[in-house]
Amino acid sequence: MRFAKLIEKYSSLIFISGLIIGVLSDSFSRFEFFVPFILGFVMFLSFLKIDYNKIVHYVKRPSLLFFISLIQMFLFPIVFYLFFKLINEEFAIAVLLLVALPSAVFSPVLANMFRGETNLSVVIVILSHIISVFSIPFLFYLLIGRKLSIDVNLLALSLFELIIIPMVLAAIVLAKFNDSVKRIDPYLNSIAIIGLFFITIFAISPHHNYIFKNLLNCLSLMVIQFLIFLSLLIIYLIPMKLDRDERRTVTITKSFMNNMLGVVIALKFLSPYYLVFMVITGVPWILMLLVSKRIYTKSL
Repeated sequence: MRFAKLIEKYSSLIFISGLIIGVLSDSFSRFEFFVPFILGFVMFLSFLKIDYNKIVHYVKRPSLLFFISLIQMFLFPIVFYLFFKLINEEFAIAVLLLVALPSAVFSPVLANMFRGETNLSVVIVILSHIISVFSIPFLFYLLIGRKLSIDVNLLALSLFELIIIPMVLAAIVLAKFNDSVKRIDPYLNSIAIIGLFFITIFAISPHHNYIFKNLLNCLSLMVIQFLIFLSLLIIYLIPMKLDRDERRTVTITKSFMNNMLGVVIALKFLSPYYLVFMVITGVPWILMLLVSKRIYTKSL
């Protein structure tokens, strides 16, 4: 238990270490094919922490969920893509993938930490992952079409394998072995952190030469990514037809997207540029965690 707590406490340092190890060596390149399998396992562990019985309240508010989903999964990706397309189309495609990603599976943990509506966060996480199976291929086809060599059917199938299957398996395990899951629950976060650590190493290691040759460009990408994350977080300040806690929850849950899913999509379907873009989002993602903590804990 103590070791698990240490892993959770120093998770930011662990993620950054994985990024550094992957960048500095290509010796882990041969393990790249493990990435989708590890992510599927991490997703499964994360879904084990969801209490499906506590989400009924928000499921009974379909208009609220429709409004949130429309903005998060369609409006934001389109707006961000069209804006950055004016600057650079290749970069705009990378931003499209980033903003179109579903919410991070452990967003409910963050919502609870910052006094949001945990149950609403759970519903958004589940709904955004289900919608992403269809919305990401649709947005790529709608906005990019044949300009990008990507099989949208295969992309949808991969998202189904990485999201829906782990979600269903987790629901079955919870139904059959709920007491056993409760006993191992304190260790699930630490196992997931270790899994994400190896995903980062295995995904970035084959492209360390690209990063070193484009080091300044990668640093500039991280700055812009941070601004994108920050702009999503600032939406909390914009009045919506939600109470304060719900608005806080929506903002937190969307601002921290499942960037590791983006790593797998980029790895399987896109060029090294997009893979590097997605992997280095881990740095501004961690920085945003610190920023959001200061914003929301001060406003409690």
